[in-house]
Amino acid sequence: MKYKQKKKALVLLSDGTIFYGKSVGREGT
Repeated sequence: MKYKQKKKALVLLSDGTIFYGKSVGREGT
């Protein structure tokens, strides 16, 4: 994904919770 290149990662959970963090590899968690 191209979003992996960004400094900040925006993770949208199924329940609608938005989590802002560093894209260090949380995409698999």
